[in-house]
Amino acid sequence: MAPNLTVSVLEHSQVLPPPDTIPFLSLPLTSFDIPMSLFHKMQCIFFYELPLPKTNVVNTIFPNLKSSLSLTLKHYFPLAGNLIFPPSSAAATKPELQYVEGDSVGLILAECSGYDYNFLKGNHPQKIDDFYPLFPKFPRLNVACKKFPILTVQVTVFPNVGITIALRFHHVIGDARSIGKFMKAWTSINKLDGDAHLVEDGVCLPWFDRALVNDSYGLAEIVWDYMKSTILSYTQPENGEDSSDLDIKHRATYIVTLADIEKLKNLVRKKMPESVHVSSFVVTCAYVWTCPMKSVSALEEKTNEDEIQCVWFAVDVRAYLKPPVPDNYFGNCIISCIAKVVHSQLIGNEGFVIAAAAIGEAIEKMLHTQEGPLELAKYWMSQCEEVNWLDSNGVSGSPKFNTYEADFGWGKPDKFEIVTDDHWGVMELHKARNFEGGLEVGLSLSKIKMEAFESFFTQGLNII
Repeated sequence: MAPNLTVSVLEHSQVLPPPDTIPFLSLPLTSFDIPMSLFHKMQCIFFYELPLPKTNVVNTIFPNLKSSLSLTLKHYFPLAGNLIFPPSSAAATKPELQYVEGDSVGLILAECSGYDYNFLKGNHPQKIDDFYPLFPKFPRLNVACKKFPILTVQVTVFPNVGITIALRFHHVIGDARSIGKFMKAWTSINKLDGDAHLVEDGVCLPWFDRALVNDSYGLAEIVWDYMKSTILSYTQPENGEDSSDLDIKHRATYIVTLADIEKLKNLVRKKMPESVHVSSFVVTCAYVWTCPMKSVSALEEKTNEDEIQCVWFAVDVRAYLKPPVPDNYFGNCIISCIAKVVHSQLIGNEGFVIAAAAIGEAIEKMLHTQEGPLELAKYWMSQCEEVNWLDSNGVSGSPKFNTYEADFGWGKPDKFEIVTDDHWGVMELHKARNFEGGLEVGLSLSKIKMEAFESFFTQGLNII
């Protein structure tokens, strides 16, 4: 944490849905939800320039956010609920999502002093620890507690400069598309002072019915049998985000412009057959995947050149299930997809092209099998056992999601960050704010690895 940074809590509220909200709902976990039972600490943060004194935020901005959040929860009430774990005597019973009248979302108002808002929202490398005070605290995940809250929110005011809105939520409630729909609803209700538009056009209204996911293979039971011993015995480590490993890490954001993306696509098309799936996602992931590998090699760290390197990412399969699931289905509807390349190939001259081909082929195989993606999902457990997760790379987010549309009525955010995967080698990917067709890539690395990565990242784009 920055030495002079101080975050003080001004108010701690519990926001309930309106009284006319459905009184009770229980949702079973699908085969897509169950693996997310352990991903309890998903975090994202929005930065907004708002040059108002603290009194304006306390007396106007925060009460409006509280009211609009309550009205949004009328439509997204499971977010106010809890993940309920079975008693230890009922180990065969899967956890479930449950909303009961009286459940609420924790909403905190805090004030930050002693730190530069404009520095914190920048793209340059900065210490991970500086972000954590801007997030609400979640209780430690311990299934002995029997229930775990789904969502908490913290609004932090930087007087006369701006505010941040940080969400901490349990992944079991839904994937990025689902949370994006919730944010779109909340921001529009706050901006338009009501939900009439939401009810009229129904664009953001969610579908929670888990029966929409046709589990013809019985995957929910297969996945639960595979994971239940891990889930039911899991306790989050005491140190949480304050681990010594994170103390040496920095976060930075890199921009891949539309021109960069087109150059990368053209390079792949020249050297690979037309059948290879080439998209902005594929070439950006491939390029960012190879840069850290080459930087590690340049730092002369010991590596096994015959080792299989993996990159994993989530594929939204709503449109590919049989029958398809509606776009506004609220829940998890993603399948992990894994691409593999031998280390020596990844750091070679053709490493980027080989990586792009591997990622593209993995996506094609997942989405365009005759039986559909759930046929391949049957082999998800055996795939996971083959991956060294601590030494793999991952992707969070998607070029399809425009997080900069989150306008509460003060304009689009200055910056958006996913601050979840700092323990892992995960790149954060979403549409760029100021570059049409471009992408923002967020990374967490040690300072020396970040410097080496930046060198390869910049030089590579310049010489393509």
